[in-house]
Amino acid sequence: MCGLSAIAELLANEQTILDKLNKINITKSPGPDGLHPRILYELRYELLEPLIIPFQSSYQLGKLPDDWKIGHVTAVYKKGNKSDPSNYRPISLTSIICKLMASIIRDYIVHFFFENSYFSNKQYGFIKGRFTVLQHLKIMNDWTTELDSGDRSMSYILSH
Repeated sequence: MCGLSAIAELLANEQTILDKLNKINITKSPGPDGLHPRILYELRYELLEPLIIPFQSSYQLGKLPDDWKIGHVTAVYKKGNKSDPSNYRPISLTSIICKLMASIIRDYIVHFFFENSYFSNKQYGFIKGRFTVLQHLKIMNDWTTELDSGDRSMSYILSH
């Protein structure tokens, strides 16, 4: 499978959708549509065929349903003084169904990029298992190696 037709096939594949529904986090909050992830999980076998319709329609039209574009933004307390607005972070509750479809497409694209060697070994961040923290550790290791080897240009860069 390759290209856009492969994505269309994945969005029509009951096993692909079932795999995603089996992994859905049932403790998350519902989106603006009020559809709770637990409902999707409990009814996953009954919802396989009905989910194919909006997934394929949306993909073929190149447009998301208006309901999927709505998000409820709320502030969630992090830590510190509760009266300080900077101690809150915004979260947006969006359609679980839309997230499910986006996850299927994202997984395919990332797999396609890996399979075709489109990612550099220097790519970190959104790739599973390659956190930005690892990139920082690698940079620190590289710098330390250069400093230990007596590379004066690295000493100059780090001191300025």
